[in-house]
Amino acid sequence: MWSSGALSTALSSLMANQLALSVASNNIANAGDPDYTRRRL
Repeated sequence: MWSSGALSTALSSLMANQLALSVASNNIANAGDPDYTRRRL
């Protein structure tokens, strides 16, 4: 059985990865826009 601390850590990791993928996909989607500035984490 997982402890609540382990679940919390796993959830935080998943949320961080989701944010990273969102930022990367947004950067790719806007790569052709000359006014767009890329985002970084």
